[in-house]
Amino acid sequence: MKKNYIFTLLFLIVTSLTYGQIVINEIDADQTGTDTEEFIELLWTPNTALDGYVVVLFNGSDDKSYMSYDLDGKMTNANGLFVLATTSIASGSDIDMGADNKVQNGADAVAVYLGNDTDFPNDTVISTTDLIDALVYGTSDSDDTGLLTGFGLSIQYDENLNGNKDTESIQRKSDGTYEVKAPSRYVVLSVLRSKIKGFATYPNPITNHTFTLTSASSEEKSVTVFNLLGKKVLETRFSGIKSDINVSAINAGIYILKVTESGKTATKKLVIR
Repeated sequence: MKKNYIFTLLFLIVTSLTYGQIVINEIDADQTGTDTEEFIELLWTPNTALDGYVVVLFNGSDDKSYMSYDLDGKMTNANGLFVLATTSIASGSDIDMGADNKVQNGADAVAVYLGNDTDFPNDTVISTTDLIDALVYGTSDSDDTGLLTGFGLSIQYDENLNGNKDTESIQRKSDGTYEVKAPSRYVVLSVLRSKIKGFATYPNPITNHTFTLTSASSEEKSVTVFNLLGKKVLETRFSGIKSDINVSAINAGIYILKVTESGKTATKKLVIR
């Protein structure tokens, strides 16, 4: 597993996190035997419909998709969580992926896209178009450069980091990085949300070089955009409850937005096309 200290440092300067888009919160790909307790957990706004999104699994052997799960008709719970799981642990409104061996052990990847399962037949190549979030993982596997490059990522997380791949999972931390420890399906662990009342941005992905930022307060806001190496690529300020932010000078890619208002901070991933 590679460690990206610059990217981690970027998140450490942020004091609060808001999930403006779905994130992959936890994945457990490997257990003893035939892997009958696999799951993928998503995190977003509580009690929110997941219509229009799809979870896609990618095979590290050829860097192409091997399964997709349409999220139409599904909804996050009161804690903002939703789970896809194998039959023995699936319950309620979970997506039942089947009995066993549904999430490959690595090096592989899981991604969330805007779209439908029909957009991702088996052997679909990696694309960042309509990509919302992605996680590349393994179990003591060498880094899969095809998956990492394809998703624009630099870290492949190792479920066997502690030598306990059969009893531990990969879990998102509040700073946006991941750690490996005992599974915590349907448990929110130290999730920090935006302290800026009414904070929102749209559209995301950004397709016309401009996005709108809003909050409930007219206090002055500091707006900063960082690339994934932690370099500041845009900085501006405005007062009021709404402003259009021009990003035409920024290349297409994935960025981190940081907004500060009256000592309160929120961050969000931005996708610019």
